[in-house]
Amino acid sequence: MKTPRRDLVFLFDVDNTLLDNDRIQRDLYHHLARGYGPRARERYIAIFEELRKEIGYADYLGALERYRLEHLHDPRLLRVANWLVEYPFADRLYPHVFEVIQRVKRWGQVVILSMETPSSSRAKSAAQACGKPSAVGCWSSSTKKRCLPTSSACIRRIIT
Repeated sequence: MKTPRRDLVFLFDVDNTLLDNDRIQRDLYHHLARGYGPRARERYIAIFEELRKEIGYADYLGALERYRLEHLHDPRLLRVANWLVEYPFADRLYPHVFEVIQRVKRWGQVVILSMETPSSSRAKSAAQACGKPSAVGCWSSSTKKRCLPTSSACIRRIIT
Protein backbone atom coordinates (compact mmCIF):
# COMPACT_ATOMS: atom_id res chain seq x y z
CA MET A 1 0.00 0.00 0.00
CA LYS A 2 1.39 3.39 -0.89
CA THR A 3 2.09 6.03 1.74
CA PRO A 4 -0.57 8.75 2.10
CA ARG A 5 0.43 12.13 0.72
CA ARG A 6 1.25 14.70 3.40
CA ASP A 7 0.26 17.56 1.09
CA LEU A 8 -3.26 16.25 0.51
CA VAL A 9 -5.73 17.00 3.29
CA PHE A 10 -9.36 15.94 3.61
CA LEU A 11 -11.46 18.27 5.75
CA PHE A 12 -14.58 16.90 7.46
CA ASP A 13 -17.04 19.07 9.34
CA VAL A 14 -18.60 17.57 12.47
CA ASP A 15 -22.14 18.96 12.49
CA ASN A 16 -24.48 17.14 10.10
CA THR A 17 -21.56 15.75 8.11
CA LEU A 18 -20.09 13.24 10.54
CA LEU A 19 -22.54 13.69 13.39
CA ASP A 20 -26.35 13.75 13.28
CA ASN A 21 -26.72 17.14 14.92
CA ASP A 22 -30.46 17.26 14.18
CA ARG A 23 -30.98 14.10 16.23
CA ILE A 24 -28.98 15.55 19.12
CA GLN A 25 -31.13 18.67 19.00
CA ARG A 26 -34.36 16.63 19.00
CA ASP A 27 -33.11 14.58 21.97
CA LEU A 28 -32.24 17.72 23.91
CA TYR A 29 -35.57 19.41 23.17
CA HIS A 30 -37.44 16.27 24.17
CA HIS A 31 -35.41 16.06 27.40
CA LEU A 32 -36.18 19.70 28.22
CA ALA A 33 -39.92 19.32 27.55
CA ARG A 34 -40.17 16.11 29.56
CA GLY A 35 -38.13 17.32 32.53
CA TYR A 36 -38.91 21.04 32.63
CA GLY A 37 -42.05 21.58 30.59
CA PRO A 38 -42.89 23.01 27.18
CA ARG A 39 -42.42 26.64 28.29
CA ALA A 40 -38.84 25.94 29.40
CA ARG A 41 -38.13 24.13 26.13
CA GLU A 42 -39.54 26.97 24.02
CA ARG A 43 -37.55 29.58 25.95
CA TYR A 44 -34.36 27.55 25.60
CA ILE A 45 -34.97 27.20 21.83
CA ALA A 46 -35.48 30.97 21.52
CA ILE A 47 -32.20 31.62 23.38
CA PHE A 48 -30.41 28.94 21.37
CA GLU A 49 -31.52 30.44 18.03
CA GLU A 50 -30.66 33.95 19.20
CA LEU A 51 -27.18 32.80 20.20
CA ARG A 52 -26.71 30.89 16.93
CA LYS A 53 -27.47 34.06 14.95
CA GLU A 54 -25.07 36.02 17.15
CA ILE A 55 -22.07 33.67 16.99
CA GLY A 56 -22.78 31.69 13.83
CA TYR A 57 -22.92 28.13 15.17
CA ALA A 58 -24.86 25.85 17.52
CA ASP A 59 -23.75 26.30 21.13
CA TYR A 60 -25.92 24.10 23.36
CA LEU A 61 -24.08 24.84 26.59
CA GLY A 62 -23.83 28.56 25.83
CA ALA A 63 -27.60 28.73 25.35
CA LEU A 64 -28.11 26.77 28.56
CA GLU A 65 -25.86 29.22 30.41
CA ARG A 66 -27.94 32.15 29.14
CA TYR A 67 -31.13 30.35 30.12
CA ARG A 68 -29.66 29.67 33.57
CA LEU A 69 -28.97 33.39 34.04
CA GLU A 70 -32.72 33.97 33.76
CA HIS A 71 -33.35 31.27 36.39
CA LEU A 72 -30.48 31.61 38.85
CA HIS A 73 -32.29 29.86 41.68
CA ASP A 74 -33.30 26.73 39.81
CA PRO A 75 -30.77 24.01 40.69
CA ARG A 76 -32.46 21.58 38.26
CA LEU A 77 -30.71 23.32 35.38
CA LEU A 78 -27.41 21.83 36.49
CA ARG A 79 -28.88 18.44 35.58
CA VAL A 80 -29.42 19.64 32.01
CA ALA A 81 -25.73 20.60 31.80
CA ASN A 82 -24.81 17.16 33.11
CA TRP A 83 -27.14 15.56 30.57
CA LEU A 84 -25.39 17.44 27.76
CA VAL A 85 -21.89 16.63 29.00
CA GLU A 86 -22.77 12.95 29.36
CA TYR A 87 -24.68 12.75 26.07
CA PRO A 88 -23.47 9.86 23.86
CA PHE A 89 -22.30 12.02 20.94
CA ALA A 90 -20.26 9.14 19.48
CA ASP A 91 -23.48 7.14 19.13
CA ARG A 92 -24.85 9.86 16.85
CA LEU A 93 -22.21 9.46 14.15
CA TYR A 94 -23.70 8.77 10.76
CA PRO A 95 -23.46 5.21 9.39
CA HIS A 96 -20.26 4.37 7.52
CA VAL A 97 -18.33 7.37 8.88
CA PHE A 98 -15.54 5.03 9.99
CA GLU A 99 -15.24 3.45 6.57
CA VAL A 100 -15.14 6.80 4.77
CA ILE A 101 -12.50 8.22 7.11
CA GLN A 102 -10.36 5.09 6.83
CA ARG A 103 -10.65 5.13 3.05
CA VAL A 104 -9.55 8.73 2.58
CA LYS A 105 -6.70 8.27 5.08
CA ARG A 106 -5.12 6.04 2.41
CA TRP A 107 -4.73 9.08 0.16
CA GLY A 108 -3.86 11.88 2.60
CA GLN A 109 -4.33 13.46 5.99
CA VAL A 110 -7.73 13.71 7.65
CA VAL A 111 -8.78 16.78 9.61
CA ILE A 112 -11.98 17.07 11.60
CA LEU A 113 -13.32 20.64 11.68
CA SER A 114 -15.71 21.92 14.30
CA MET A 115 -17.08 25.32 15.15
CA GLU A 116 -16.26 24.50 18.75
CA THR A 117 -12.99 24.26 20.58
CA PRO A 118 -11.01 21.05 20.05
CA SER A 119 -11.70 20.12 23.69
CA SER A 120 -15.49 20.21 23.32
CA SER A 121 -17.44 16.98 23.77
CA ARG A 122 -18.77 16.81 20.22
CA ALA A 123 -15.45 17.55 18.54
CA LYS A 124 -13.58 15.08 20.76
CA SER A 125 -16.19 12.37 20.30
CA ALA A 126 -16.15 12.69 16.54
CA ALA A 127 -12.37 12.74 16.37
CA GLN A 128 -11.94 9.76 18.68
CA ALA A 129 -14.64 7.77 16.94
CA CYS A 130 -13.10 8.43 13.54
CA GLY A 131 -9.77 6.88 14.42
CA LYS A 132 -7.49 9.68 15.54
CA PRO A 133 -7.38 12.03 12.56
CA SER A 134 -4.30 14.17 12.00
CA ALA A 135 -5.89 17.13 13.74
CA VAL A 136 -9.08 18.48 15.15
CA GLY A 137 -9.53 22.11 14.26
CA CYS A 138 -12.15 24.72 14.74
CA TRP A 139 -13.15 28.09 13.39
CA SER A 140 -14.80 30.77 15.47
CA SER A 141 -17.14 32.78 13.29
CA SER A 142 -17.53 35.35 16.06
CA THR A 143 -13.82 36.10 16.45
CA LYS A 144 -12.85 35.07 12.88
CA LYS A 145 -9.94 33.05 14.29
CA ARG A 146 -8.76 29.48 13.87
CA CYS A 147 -8.04 27.32 16.85
CA LEU A 148 -5.95 24.51 15.45
CA PRO A 149 -3.30 22.46 17.20
CA THR A 150 0.16 23.95 16.77
CA SER A 151 1.39 20.81 15.04
CA SER A 152 -0.96 21.47 12.14
CA ALA A 153 1.02 24.08 10.19
CA CYS A 154 -0.06 22.55 6.88
CA ILE A 155 -3.71 22.80 7.91
CA ARG A 156 -3.37 26.47 8.79
CA ARG A 157 -2.03 27.11 5.26
CA ILE A 158 -5.00 25.40 3.67
CA ILE A 159 -7.64 27.19 5.73
CA THR A 160 -6.10 30.64 5.40
